[in-house]
Amino acid sequence: LARRVITKTRLIGESGYTEAEIFYKDAGIPCFSFGPGISELAHVTNEYIPIKNLQRATKIYEELIRRVCL
Repeated sequence: LARRVITKTRLIGESGYTEAEIFYKDAGIPCFSFGPGISELAHVTNEYIPIKNLQRATKIYEELIRRVCL
């Protein structure tokens, strides 16, 4: 699903932790996690997301909602 929606953005893998593991392990709910930004700026002093990244992510979230929830 992510590949069908995210067509003009490069997908990369990152290590880290989210609650998605709990949803999958305890409830069997398949999950993936993604978001806007630059990895090197995540969880550091003065963390920020470039506006263009946030705008692109908003469009992706909208499309995911249309395809999955509506």
